[in-house]
Amino acid sequence: MLLDTVHLDPIDHFSLKDLELLKNWHSRTMPGLTMAHWKHVYENAYTKLTFSHPFLFHVVLTVTLMHERHLRPLSKKLELSMFYHWQRAACLMNQKLRHGLALDERDPLWACSGMLACLAFASFDATTPEEAWPLAPPRPDDFDYMKFCCGKKVIWKLTDPLRKDSVFSPVATDFTKMHDAPSLNFQLQDSAMARLVQLCGIDSTSTADNNIYYGAVCVLVNLANIECNSKTMSKFLAFFGCMHSDFRLLLEQYDPCAMLILGFWYAKVSHSQQWWLQRRVNVQCQGICVYLIHHHPNDYNVLRLVQDIKMTYSGQWQDKNAKQYHGYRESSISVMQVLEGVPEFTY
Repeated sequence: MLLDTVHLDPIDHFSLKDLELLKNWHSRTMPGLTMAHWKHVYENAYTKLTFSHPFLFHVVLTVTLMHERHLRPLSKKLELSMFYHWQRAACLMNQKLRHGLALDERDPLWACSGMLACLAFASFDATTPEEAWPLAPPRPDDFDYMKFCCGKKVIWKLTDPLRKDSVFSPVATDFTKMHDAPSLNFQLQDSAMARLVQLCGIDSTSTADNNIYYGAVCVLVNLANIECNSKTMSKFLAFFGCMHSDFRLLLEQYDPCAMLILGFWYAKVSHSQQWWLQRRVNVQCQGICVYLIHHHPNDYNVLRLVQDIKMTYSGQWQDKNAKQYHGYRESSISVMQVLEGVPEFTY
């Protein structure tokens, strides 16, 4: 990769160190972001597009540095560099959205939106359940990652990655499946999903229009017997595309059904061990369980589903004294004790 091949905007100069980071992007970061059977498509897309579109170059460098940060602490200089590239990527992308896209900017914008969604997921500094939603006091950015994932629907319409001349056209069939409206098979073999469907008030008359939970629950039911890994990750990411626009508002209101749905998704995705998801999934899956046990101690339908989430989750529950958080009645309690206190039901 030669410096003179890089498109240099008057503001967006890229250094030799930035070009060195691209080696890590291609060898280590990008392979962990794409589905196994999409790898060659995305390698071609980013190789073809990154150098000619500064906003994509910036986001590629940001994700690479975020991955480095996940592996080991960054120096202050690299930390500042990461936030600089992140800010420039978002700024340039917003300019494109405001002023209109050239035809050759559609694919790089779609690629950029995917990486910004990844950054929204990965931008999570809490290390214990007590430091994050739903156990910590609410913050304005608690659901920014979810807003961005839902916002990708707008980018999808603008860029149309299904078109024949798109560099993403080889995976168009997979893209279509991710955006198809889900349906529900009521011959449920999975008892946990049957309980979730019942608690959410979903029956044969339910649709995405008359039941806010419907789309997200349909995705979970269809994934009940599928393991989340690099080959199936796209099926799990469809969860956000099928989510009702008001689902996030239910989470902000600590709605128990919405929290259970998200908890099940986290528990299933925990098996993938994706670096950009791992911390958020591990911390918030446990936090959801602790919150529901404390705030719905007499609702055995909720408690039984919490136990189902615990059994689905692949990580280790943190055995640590929880700090006082908003809504806790006890001043100190062991997360492990709480989760192990859920009754073992016979089904």
